[in-house]
Amino acid sequence: MNPPDKTRLLQQIATIDAMERGKLSAYGFKERSDVSGPYHKRQYWRDGKNHTRYVSSKELPAVEAALAGHAQFRQLTEPYADLIIAETR
Repeated sequence: MNPPDKTRLLQQIATIDAMERGKLSAYGFKERSDVSGPYHKRQYWRDGKNHTRYVSSKELPAVEAALAGHAQFRQLTEPYADLIIAETR
């Protein structure tokens, strides 16, 4: 890859509008048949601890988009790092 590829990767990274780390999980309550679900929670590690944030159905699309943004960021930064490492050697 050549320098324009680095620029292209950086431009793609710059288009990411929202990011959140973690994993989104759906869950429900088997013992509560009167409660509608599923419910969602986002779990992530920070400062050596696992944190949980409950996500309302109203927030769900934004959280899903932010998690996808972080996945895209990680996907783009890996080849960028490879380019820089190759240049460093």
